[in-house]
Amino acid sequence: NRGHKNSLSVDALYNSLSVLTWSLGVAWIIFACNTGYGGFINTFLSAGIWSPLSRLTYCAYLVHPVIMFMYSLCQRYTLYATDINMIFLFLGFWMCTYGVAFFVSMAFEAPMIGLERLLLKKQSS
Repeated sequence: NRGHKNSLSVDALYNSLSVLTWSLGVAWIIFACNTGYGGFINTFLSAGIWSPLSRLTYCAYLVHPVIMFMYSLCQRYTLYATDINMIFLFLGFWMCTYGVAFFVSMAFEAPMIGLERLLLKKQSS
C-alpha cells in the first residue's frame, strides 16, 4: 500500500461488501456446477480424489473444537503470543486434529460406509 491510507468510506464499503461478494461468488460456482455449466471447475471439484479428504476434513471439523478445548483446559500459565508459539500451536493442533480425525473416521465412519454398501447391494439385488 506504500503508505497510502484509504478513506473511512472506502474501508467501510470494502468491509461491508467483501464477505457478501465472496459468498455470492462461491454460490455462483456451486450453482454453475450443479446445473452443468461448471466446465473444468466442475471436473476438478468432482474428481474422486477429493472423497477421502472430504470425509477426513469433516471428521477434523468435528474433532478440532474438542482438542482445542482440552488444550485450553490443561493450561496452567498464560501463553505468550509470539510467532514461534503460534507456529508450534498451529502445527500441533493441525497434526493432532487430523491424527484423531483419521482414527475417528476409521472407527466410526468407515464401518458405516461398509455397512451401507452391504445393505444397498442386497437391496438392489
